[in-house]
Amino acid sequence: FAPSVIQATEEQLAIQMAIAKILLVLANAGAAKTTSLALAIGEALAAGVPPEAILALTFTAEARDVFKDRLRWLGIHRDLVERIHIATFDEFAQGVLDARHDVPGSHASASEALRPYALEALSAVSERYGHQ
Repeated sequence: FAPSVIQATEEQLAIQMAIAKILLVLANAGAAKTTSLALAIGEALAAGVPPEAILALTFTAEARDVFKDRLRWLGIHRDLVERIHIATFDEFAQGVLDARHDVPGSHASASEALRPYALEALSAVSERYGHQ
C-alpha cells in the first residue's frame, strides 16, 4: 500500500509491514500514530484482508472520527472505511455487553462482578481478530 499523499518514514514502514495479527503502537502525542496505524490498515486491505476482519479502537469519539478521515485521506475508499470496525473502547465494550442479554452491564455495582465478562470479551476479540 503506497499512498500518494505522503512518504512513510522508516518507523511507519515497519509498522505498516508488521505481520502481527494484533498491533499496538505507543508513542507521544503528535508522533503520527494515527497515520501509522492507517498505513497498516491500508497494507492489510491491499493484502486482501476483508475490512470486516479489522478492528481499530480509539480512546475518544473525536479520535475515532479523525482515524476514519485519515484512512480516507490516505486513499482508502469510503465504502471500505465504513466496513472496518472502528470504535472507541467504550463503544466496543458496550456493544459486546449489549450483545449479551444476561450481562448486568452498567447495573453491576462492583468492577469485580464484570471481570468474567471482560475476560470473555477479550477472548472473543482475540478469537475473531487474532486469527485473520
